[in-house]
Amino acid sequence: MEFVAPETQQDQLRQLKRFNVGKDCPVFDGLYNFCQTYAGGSVGGAVKLNHRLCDIAINWAGGLHHAKKCEASEFS
Repeated sequence: MEFVAPETQQDQLRQLKRFNVGKDCPVFDGLYNFCQTYAGGSVGGAVKLNHRLCDIAINWAGGLHHAKKCEASEFS
């Protein structure tokens, strides 16, 4: 794990900008595990739908505020 220090701050900021993380997509401790969990909810729902184990599957975290009915949002 690399920590932010005065001498590495600019490199860290470039990496965040490269992956569109920061302003609208905050970085926080445990981010990777959080993403695994909420993405897994979407995959799990799709599996249940495909195996006809349910009629409706909702993952309230899926897409978060980027999910829209007719367009993509905030991703470039």
